[in-house]
Amino acid sequence: DADVWLDIPDVTDNCSDSFRIDVVYPGGFIKNYTGGMITLPVDTNLVRFRVYDQCHNVDSCDFEIIVEDNTPPVAICDQFTTVGLTDTGIAYIYAQTFDDGSYDNCDLKKMEVKRMDDGANCGWVADTFGAYVEFCCEDVGNPVMVIFRVTDKSGNQNTCMVEVEVQDKVPPRIYCPPNDTINCEVHYDTSDLSQFGMPTVFDNCDYVLEERVVENVDQCREGYIERIFIARDSNNVTSCVQRIYIINETPFTEKDIIWPLDLDTTECREGFLTPDLLPDPYGFPTINEDFCDLVGVTYKDHTFPFVNNSEACYKIVRTWKVINWCRFDSSTYDTWIYDQVIKVQNMTPPTITSDCEPIEKCIYDNCELGYIELFAIATDDCTDPSELRWEYHVDLDN
Repeated sequence: DADVWLDIPDVTDNCSDSFRIDVVYPGGFIKNYTGGMITLPVDTNLVRFRVYDQCHNVDSCDFEIIVEDNTPPVAICDQFTTVGLTDTGIAYIYAQTFDDGSYDNCDLKKMEVKRMDDGANCGWVADTFGAYVEFCCEDVGNPVMVIFRVTDKSGNQNTCMVEVEVQDKVPPRIYCPPNDTINCEVHYDTSDLSQFGMPTVFDNCDYVLEERVVENVDQCREGYIERIFIARDSNNVTSCVQRIYIINETPFTEKDIIWPLDLDTTECREGFLTPDLLPDPYGFPTINEDFCDLVGVTYKDHTFPFVNNSEACYKIVRTWKVINWCRFDSSTYDTWIYDQVIKVQNMTPPTITSDCEPIEKCIYDNCELGYIELFAIATDDCTDPSELRWEYHVDLDN
């Protein structure tokens, strides 16, 4: 509104010099108006004077007073504003968001906003003012300048600028493939485990997917592989884990062992009865292990000599021990023990290798007493010479 000084009009009458003047204007009526200030709105205002003489005759005149608002409003906006993108990767921010107390001497009509880059980052054209402004994923990390404009009812305008920081606070959503279980004989390549599936990722903006592989597999090729998937966008990180369990579906048991048979033999030469020199099925046990087994085989010999008149010379009890290093039960590994009996028969008598020629001894002092030393050497294919038993007989006078 405007305060307007309004003078009284010039009035003449053929009978009277005394008049009453009333004034009618938008928003008011003054009786016996003598001049002064009236308040008029911004507009074209019709003002009417009415003049009365003493005989109550009346006359009037109308005129217009145009009140104009030529003062622009004051635009006040935030210097810096932060905007967060939604799940769609777009943010719509209305002009009122940037207002920080804009005002006008009369009345504000509207607030508008537009990007100073006309939307170039986002690939669209936004070169006109509107009720809101749009931001996109490409704005993240790049300050965007916007113009905030206020307009009053008379069309006067003013602007201010705001620097907008666009943030993406929506983390990626990642869904791992389900855990899997495979046999330890299945071949896999830790540099490419896509055969076990890939994750599904959703994000409002661009993301980068990273895969880390942690292999927890023992010497028996059993354990698990962890695939850690990490999805990163400009400001957020989300991860999930898939496990691939590796098992031995047919672990080694005693049923996979064929023990060597007992043996009766006449072979007694030293070193000729070791398992590596004995023919099948008397040598080493047959171990039917697969790709995932780790089996150890050891043995220890216990030798027992036979008493006199026995059929065998001596007996070897060969104690075999088979250990499955891939199966641990309570406090020990799976172990199987088996005794193989090897009987050694000696069918060949010892051989005297020394001279058996007659011995003559002359006695000079008397012919009744004399010392004669008997000496012989023999060998045997089974018995050590030091363990041979000797005996001799004297046949006097033949």
